[in-house]
Order: sequence, then C-alpha cells, then structure tokens
Amino acid sequence: MSAKTKIDVSGRTFGRLKVICESDQRHNGHVMWKCLCACGNECLAAGSSLKNGVIKSCGCLHRETGLRYANKNRVYGFSNYKANHPGGSIEDLEDLIR
Repeated sequence: MSAKTKIDVSGRTFGRLKVICESDQRHNGHVMWKCLCACGNECLAAGSSLKNGVIKSCGCLHRETGLRYANKNRVYGFSNYKANHPGGSIEDLEDLIR
C-alpha cells in the first residue's frame, strides 16, 4: 500500500475558509489546517474535507442557512395554521409549539 502524499493547501480558499497554515494536530491520520473564515473566526479543518467541499465555513454558513430556513418555515407554518384555524394568531401557534 502506498503512502499518501500531503498536498500543501496554504493560501488557498475553500468556500468561506482561507487556509492559513498546517496545524500540529491530526484527526484520524488526516492533516488539520488552520483556517480563517470570512466572518473572522479561526477554525481547524481536515485537508480532505476542504478539498471535497464537506467544510465550507467555521459553522457560520450552517447557522445562517438554518436561520433562513427556520424563519421561512415559521411564516409558512403560520400560513398553514391560519388556513386551518381562522381567527388564530401567531401567539396561538407559538403557544402550541411550546
């Protein structure tokens, strides 16, 4: 079995992450890279995850996407609730959810 060669990804950008340098840490044998996210946070990411597009940010992209989805569904859910409960309010719906 041949040994895998490490590819230097320093200075490259993957999604919102710009690779700063190689970290001393390893995860399951994978080289971890220190990255700077567009939002300003630093994080560690495996080179294979960066190259395969598995990791695109420090987590800020996931949070933003989740908030947009939650807000969209909150409005959609309220529309469905209003259709099935004439005279209902958003507070009534929120009480049901809690």
